[in-house]
Amino acid sequence: MELPPKDLWELERESMAAWPTMVETPLGEWHLRFARHAFGRSHAVQTLGDPGMALADAIAVCEKSFGPSDLPVKFRIPELGDWVAIDALLVERGYDEEDRTEVWITDLPDATADPAVILSEAPDHDWFELTLGHPATGSDREEAKFEIYRRLPAPCRFASLSVDGMVVSVGCGNVHNGTLWIFGMATRPEFRRQGLGSRVAASLLAWARTEGAHRAALQVVEGNAPAQALYRKLGYRYVYRYHYRQLNRPTT
Repeated sequence: MELPPKDLWELERESMAAWPTMVETPLGEWHLRFARHAFGRSHAVQTLGDPGMALADAIAVCEKSFGPSDLPVKFRIPELGDWVAIDALLVERGYDEEDRTEVWITDLPDATADPAVILSEAPDHDWFELTLGHPATGSDREEAKFEIYRRLPAPCRFASLSVDGMVVSVGCGNVHNGTLWIFGMATRPEFRRQGLGSRVAASLLAWARTEGAHRAALQVVEGNAPAQALYRKLGYRYVYRYHYRQLNRPTT
């Protein structure tokens, strides 16, 4: 069953509250989020709602605000409300589309915590390296990403599943307004298709129920068939999509 637009807007606002940034400035109902060297929604303009001025003027204000960061200007476009008009103006200004992503939800099922899955209140480096997909190099971008994970608002848990002393599957989540938001799901390639991700997810779901959650939500990159198959198996369903627009040239 499809969610009504009001519920989708509220879900999108929850998703932003559940994911941290370093500095956040409102522009009407838009939010300018800044996190140097970080990624995704941590360093982008969130465009849901009314910016309190003409869209073209709002875009110009955002571009000026991002200028001193010497990082590309990026807008996150939830495909809700007046998004088509915003998207068209950004295309006219030379913005490229990036990272089309889907939001999936499920009513929180009965789940049993797996005793082999360790739940921690903070990420360690083994957990973080698996989310990276490679050994950490200590780069500024990696440090910023690690800091963002450390800033996930409570209540929050970082889940790790090990085999023979090696972390092979991870995930994390926090609960906001009754919704468990799941992030950072990853399994080592050689251990995939063994149900390990499902065990990690089940443990997060079981923990979330103790925190009063009644549903779970996550994001998955469009076209990621293996992840979608896992989430569909776990009872998730697609509800809406968002994408980014990034300016890969100097602003004028």
